[in-house]
Amino acid sequence: HFWHWLKTEYANQNPSLKTPNEEKIKSLFKEYTLWEKKENYTKQMFEKSKNIFCKFLSKDTLNNITREQLIEIYKNLHSGDERNSRFHSAEKFVNNNNLDTIKKGLQYLLYSNDDIVLRIDSLISLDSKLKLEEFGPSCTQELIGWVFYDKYPMRNDKADFGVKFLGYKFDIT
Repeated sequence: HFWHWLKTEYANQNPSLKTPNEEKIKSLFKEYTLWEKKENYTKQMFEKSKNIFCKFLSKDTLNNITREQLIEIYKNLHSGDERNSRFHSAEKFVNNNNLDTIKKGLQYLLYSNDDIVLRIDSLISLDSKLKLEEFGPSCTQELIGWVFYDKYPMRNDKADFGVKFLGYKFDIT
């Protein structure tokens, strides 16, 4: 949630951060916690994770997921929300992919025992049978964090931005 605040709140008013050090990062995190207390963003995200992502994408419910539920999931992804409001990408996602292919891809991504990198790559590689249109790296990696919030970090463009903004070298490939 720190990444969201850093990109949408802090960086808008402070476009550059000159060589951040450990003290500056601690100061930024303290500023974030004050914002968080006011916004209660973490609690909202936990409720969204439990009531949308975990509910519709559990092992027991995923095989019966509907197009409407997939649209709701897509609209609630941070990486999908803005694209959806501008380009209606949630509807494109469910219309440009066969429902069985979506179920199979998400089942593999979320519940396979294969290495997580292989699972992510299978949904975004152009030559993969599990490739989902309108569902790129940010959506794929973020979804894992929503469903398995206690095991995997939520990663999307905001997280990548945050790491770079703080001055860390980061290869996103």
